[in-house]
Amino acid sequence: MNKKLTLGDKIDAIYHLREQKYGFDAQAKKIQETIDQVKQEILGEMEVLKIDRASGDKASAFIEIKFHPSVVDKEKFFTWAVKNKKFEFVQSRCNTAAIKEFHEQKNKLPEGIEVHTEAEIMLRKK
Repeated sequence: MNKKLTLGDKIDAIYHLREQKYGFDAQAKKIQETIDQVKQEILGEMEVLKIDRASGDKASAFIEIKFHPSVVDKEKFFTWAVKNKKFEFVQSRCNTAAIKEFHEQKNKLPEGIEVHTEAEIMLRKK
């Protein structure tokens, strides 16, 4: 039986799939929390043992030191980047909410900004 779905049927199908996905997302979040907790336990044990590698029957683990810089003084950092021509040190991203508000208030965009729009179907539970 190949019944053609109505527009309403399709909307309801997306709704049910979305609800199913939310359930999976919740499960995935709990699994990730457990993974993060066990990783912290492993890190603590490895530090106490003064080792940087260990293994089980199915996998091995090692400590990797991550590097996470953060800007504490935007003005100083931007001045340094411009003065030293290190533009690759700066990520260029605009604040969507601020630009949308500016556009709504002034009916124009800031210089150097271009906007593209896209239509998206949004669902609301009845």
